[in-house]
Amino acid sequence: MLYLGFLICSRTLLVTWPFYKRSELFDEIMQALELKRPWLKPKVVASIIGKLRSASLIAPWGPYLSFSLAMALNNAVRSTYKAIRRWWQRGRVWVSNSVQQDLQIVATYLQEPEYSPV
Repeated sequence: MLYLGFLICSRTLLVTWPFYKRSELFDEIMQALELKRPWLKPKVVASIIGKLRSASLIAPWGPYLSFSLAMALNNAVRSTYKAIRRWWQRGRVWVSNSVQQDLQIVATYLQEPEYSPV
């Protein structure tokens, strides 16, 4: 059954994140990485972080690999005087090479088969 965004099989006691959700996150990460610029829009960063943190309930690598991206977003918010609505649309979050590598690692994990233990 599908419950709170997770596929739960009570016969095998298996909880997984549905493939369609993983493919949506994969597409979002790949679009962000293909831009060839060292910054992303804050809404894109917040969306990726939210999806990673949601999946971290069943994937132990989620908090670790999303931490660097969350810190980049926090630093960008602190550097602005006010977190106004306009900043979320036009602001910039500088993404370092290590954050890009973390996103690439997440993208490779998202392509695993449906019931992969990863």
